[in-house]
Amino acid sequence: MEHYDVKKIANAIIYFIDNNVHSLGSTKLMKLCFYADKYHLEEYGKPIFNHSYTKLPRGPVPTWLYSIVRTSISGNYDYDFQEEVNVFNEYIGIEEVSYNKYIQVIFTKKQEFNNKFFSKTQLKILNKVIEEFRTITAAEISELSHTTNAWKNVEMNEQITYESMVDDEKTSQYVSYIQEEKIKFTRNYKLHKLNRVS
Repeated sequence: MEHYDVKKIANAIIYFIDNNVHSLGSTKLMKLCFYADKYHLEEYGKPIFNHSYTKLPRGPVPTWLYSIVRTSISGNYDYDFQEEVNVFNEYIGIEEVSYNKYIQVIFTKKQEFNNKFFSKTQLKILNKVIEEFRTITAAEISELSHTTNAWKNVEMNEQITYESMVDDEKTSQYVSYIQEEKIKFTRNYKLHKLNRVS
């Protein structure tokens, strides 16, 4: 089974909040995770978060994190990971607010950032992602994600491989090998209806 570290992703969100990332709703968070994993794969051959990504209309989405966020909002624990959601909610507050006829997800931190969950290279990449995307909107980062090979080279609602996230061919071949060696994630996480946020 793949390892999904709830405390690690929660601390990444806290780090984004502490570093004043603008427009940090659900859509932008999903893309920040995508770019963090993409950049770390390209430089170091492995992802930060070990998420599985799905191609959706607004760009790549880490399926597990999306389900955590949607379940935290709805309180509907239908996906057999209530304990993970409870741990996530110890670190992160989430609410939906109406803004200009749209529903916006707002994240707040409940604890202080703990760097023990991250290596030096992971923090380096998180800082790179923050500097590159801090001030852009969710719509802008969504459009940027549509220019990546990872998004262009798979069908809608299909899984994005780590190999497709890497633009360098040699690194891509190595990433393909490590992905093949990974144990497949067996939990039956279902995507919620994607009519509002991806």
